[in-house]
Amino acid sequence: MLHISSLSKNNIFYGIFALFCLGNILFFIAGNYFYQVIMNYNITDRRTDEEYDRERGILGIDMAKIEALPHEAVRIPSSFGYNLQGCMIENSQPTNNTVILVHGIGKDKNWSEMKYASLFLKKGFNVFVYDSRGHGASGGEHPSYGFYEKEDLESVAAYIRQKNQGQGMIGIHGESMGAATALLHAEKYGKNIAFYISDCAYSDLYQLYYIRCADYSVPVAVRPLLLKYLSLVCKIRSGFYLTDISPIKDVGQISAPVLFIQGTADDFVPTFMSNDLYAQKKQGVRKLYQAAGAKHAQSIDVNQAEYDEVVQNFLIQIDKL
Repeated sequence: MLHISSLSKNNIFYGIFALFCLGNILFFIAGNYFYQVIMNYNITDRRTDEEYDRERGILGIDMAKIEALPHEAVRIPSSFGYNLQGCMIENSQPTNNTVILVHGIGKDKNWSEMKYASLFLKKGFNVFVYDSRGHGASGGEHPSYGFYEKEDLESVAAYIRQKNQGQGMIGIHGESMGAATALLHAEKYGKNIAFYISDCAYSDLYQLYYIRCADYSVPVAVRPLLLKYLSLVCKIRSGFYLTDISPIKDVGQISAPVLFIQGTADDFVPTFMSNDLYAQKKQGVRKLYQAAGAKHAQSIDVNQAEYDEVVQNFLIQIDKL
């Protein structure tokens, strides 16, 4: 009887151990699957010519007028061993003031130029656009949702400072992932930047993916474990944890002026994220603009005149500092 009991206990132990190992393997496989999903958004969600034309039509952008301005193609070395492909669009009136436009996932410098360049050109700025890592003509295999992009953004800002010999102001406008990148950059390098405009940034990547798990019908109880493995795979394969990308943790340290923008009907990044970022910014100028009825990255589409006015008033306030 004792011998049988001992065997039973061993079987139970090995059974539990086998289930534990199997569970870890399955979650690691799931983590790797979702790693592939998020690291390929730059391809699967790449903007199409139809989207470009539709957006341009909504905004009524006269691209011929923008394209008639001097364009200087620039290749900037990234500190991570690849090149960033950019373009300086010179204002018709000579100036050293420059706005850097940082696009979101799946977009590119041409999208940034079409959508936001005219907004700042008419305000007297030069405009610099570039392809983020893993996008367009720039190097870098995958996006990192701000982790490496913030350093690339600093390489771009450093190029502009050198080009202008330190003269004039530099501002940064980011959309979605570009907005999160801008805020991460602001915490580390913001003292060298005149202002930031954060259009629909996520406040915390882990929290965003926790919410977005619903898109794949992942049960709430399973999400923390799945994201733990996804984060581990990100660290192993790309060098960062999901929790490393969290603008909300450091926004309180940003002293540079920041205008937070988000649509009230954002269907990807929850509206509360911009509210939280705004609330946590304790130093310097902060403004919050919520575009009524606008979905993700469509605040300027819904009311272009109001968007323009909000940006204009923000710049006027900065000018008075």
